Amino acid sequence: MKLNKRLLVVGAAAILLFLGGGCKKRTPVGAPPPSQQQLAAPTITLTAQPPIIAEGASTTLNWTATNATGVTIETVGQFPPQGSTVVSPKASTTYVAVATGAGGTVSAQSRVTVTPAPVTTTTTTETPRVDETDQGLNVEQIFKNEVQDIFFEFDRAEVTAEYRDILRQNAEVLLRRLPRVSIMIEGHCDERGTEEYNLGLGDKRANSARDYLVSLGVSATRIKTISYGEERPFDPAHTEKAWAKNRRAHFVLIKP
Repeated sequence: MKLNKRLLVVGAAAILLFLGGGCKKRTPVGAPPPSQQQLAAPTITLTAQPPIIAEGASTTLNWTATNATGVTIETVGQFPPQGSTVVSPKASTTYVAVATGAGGTVSAQSRVTVTPAPVTTTTTTETPRVDETDQGLNVEQIFKNEVQDIFFEFDRAEVTAEYRDILRQNAEVLLRRLPRVSIMIEGHCDERGTEEYNLGLGDKRANSARDYLVSLGVSATRIKTISYGEERPFDPAHTEKAWAKNRRAHFVLIKP
């Protein structure tokens, strides 16, 4: 009997203990801390004024950054969030500015174009030498000594390279030493061919010489032409050597 009473007491105590534990308030789980507010990202603008400069000139870089603690411009330096600086690039350059803040970094760029400096050239106008006649010198002698005839191949009126050099020398004399004189260019042929044909060929030879002088700067108004064909041979012999001498453009001074 005593044993049963003891069991009843223990059982009742266990029930009370269980019921008491179930009614105890639970400690609430702590709420997560509020999320941190998202930090604003920085912004930046960069401009160059003027954006195009000549070589050796300068331009001004201007920038404005927000939400930033500083700005770094590559190859230039570190600066506050807002400002300007003068740069003098030697060549076209793209400048990059980086703004840094608690919310990160951001960059902007601006292109400066450098154009070559204008080349300064000095134009020298060559003054023709004084007309030798003004110094009492013999124009006819100068003309005779320095102005040369040119010669042609058989049945041709083209000026060959050898005689183009002679015409350049003649033009130099007419432009620099005798700038006021006028000339006559006579066209001549050897005796082969008809008289009519040779008159036409002589005319072509005289005009070829004149046109080349004009291309070198001698005024066409100073040059007259005439053809004598085979009428006035320089060498009257009937040989190849004589004929070669007769195929010519002969220069004559026109006296005032």
